[in-house]
Amino acid sequence: MAEEPTHIETTPEHFETFKAACLRWRERLGLHQWQLYFKHGADPGMFAQAVFQGDCTAATIRLAVEWSSLRPLTDEELDRCALHEMLHLMTGELNWAASCRYCTEDEVENAEERLVCRIEALIERGIVT
Repeated sequence: MAEEPTHIETTPEHFETFKAACLRWRERLGLHQWQLYFKHGADPGMFAQAVFQGDCTAATIRLAVEWSSLRPLTDEELDRCALHEMLHLMTGELNWAASCRYCTEDEVENAEERLVCRIEALIERGIVT
């Protein structure tokens, strides 16, 4: 029988490392239009979380207080979680547009086009290969 994962408390230092990594990834990914807020505390079972506000122009990025032992609590892992949450921002506008019942087909297509252009720019800058 598999052992239950234990939980480690993240510290204010972990939170600052995570926050700095989010800001670095926001810059590298060209997500300048987003207003970001940060909170030390995510929903149970989450390592980190992006919570969108309004029409996807702002988000609160959260880091779990209780970190599962399923993943190591290292700077590299905090960076990986930061990248993951910033990628949610990248796809957030498309997700939001697709979920709106009143959204027009043009709005969904425009959101998709902006996402494709962002990915294209990343490839051209050598960030993604």
